[in-house]
Amino acid sequence: MSSYFLYSHIMFLNLLYLESGFMNFVMRPLGGYFGDVLYRSFGSEGKKIWMLSCGSAMGISLIAGGFYLQQSSSVQRVCYRILTVGSLIQCLSLVPILIGIFCISAIFSELGNGANFALVPHCNASNNASLV
Repeated sequence: MSSYFLYSHIMFLNLLYLESGFMNFVMRPLGGYFGDVLYRSFGSEGKKIWMLSCGSAMGISLIAGGFYLQQSSSVQRVCYRILTVGSLIQCLSLVPILIGIFCISAIFSELGNGANFALVPHCNASNNASLV
């Protein structure tokens, strides 16, 4: 039972590693596309609000991950000294939840990158590359 549990966690981490490479190809253009869709209705202010909301969602998810780690400090103490298979399983039960929280953060980070690049055409061309 415990070897299957460890194997499933390792396979889950491998899938997330592969997904992180493709996230850049999917989420960044999607963030730019959402910015362009909002531009049709709200103008450049819609793109700015979209970029700020992506950054806020990323920050909120990181804060949520910190609070989750803080509330599970009793489990962390067990993780430092793994004595039995039961304590190992209890320690590994933190991993999927934390990976999910930080994947949400990474998704909003990539969406925000796309929203940032969607704002580039609205820059004042006369101020580009000037150091004043």
